[in-house]
Amino acid sequence: MKCFDNFRKSIKILPKKHVCCFQKFSKVVMIIEERYQKILAVLDSKKIVSYQELADTLYCSLSTIRRDIEAMAKKGMLEKVRNGAAKIEGSASESPFIVRESENIEDKRKIAEKARTLLAPGCTMFLDSSTTCAQTIPLLKGLPSLTVITNGIENALLLAHQGIEVHIPSGILSGTNSAVIGSSCLEYIERFSPDFAFLSARGISEDGFISEATEASRDIKKAMIARAKKVVLLIDASKIGKTYFAETCSLSEIDTLITNGALPQGIIEICQENHVEVIAI
Repeated sequence: MKCFDNFRKSIKILPKKHVCCFQKFSKVVMIIEERYQKILAVLDSKKIVSYQELADTLYCSLSTIRRDIEAMAKKGMLEKVRNGAAKIEGSASESPFIVRESENIEDKRKIAEKARTLLAPGCTMFLDSSTTCAQTIPLLKGLPSLTVITNGIENALLLAHQGIEVHIPSGILSGTNSAVIGSSCLEYIERFSPDFAFLSARGISEDGFISEATEASRDIKKAMIARAKKVVLLIDASKIGKTYFAETCSLSEIDTLITNGALPQGIIEICQENHVEVIAI
């Protein structure tokens, strides 16, 4: 007890000026992140934009915008071009995790809330590396005896912090989408037959085909679909009507589709013909 009292007495309160410096630093970090999100929002609508236009839109100096673009390009959030920046696009281009996790957050949360209602205590599930599926993780904390197999590094850490039993495969680590991929990962997935697979996708075409930007991501999701007893696709409105490089499967292989978007008639008909449950937000 005496030892504890001595330790407590030894703790020094930070001088007020240090506290103020820390508060100012936190505010600066927040302001930088806000600028990043605004720059990404401009690129979403214009695809390519000049330094001057960003400076005028964000009421910042050209030097500040140039520093932001340089930093964002290094993180893979955008592409630096002559006198400006461009959105990363292409049917075979994988958007970085750090970009995707800031997109359509509210829509993803609402979809995740619906998905959570499908789960019961003691169930087992695949959870892919998507940022959409990541939104289900905070909702799983109160679910007892849950076991999750995921190839997503960020998602695995979030699950572990919730106290959930989480299994992760070996394989090749993809820094772009913060996920484990490759043949070792596929072999690991094939060892399990969980109750559910919660998956998202880069796009779903109007004729009902689900696709990914890369073959590696496609292969992981195909393996999960093949082994799970029930497959649930969580997809926000921005993905509908989009087609990417690597085709994963047809909607006919999905059991439940959860979305906040208006579905084209072609997708509606495929769901009806194949008894795919559609949960609209």
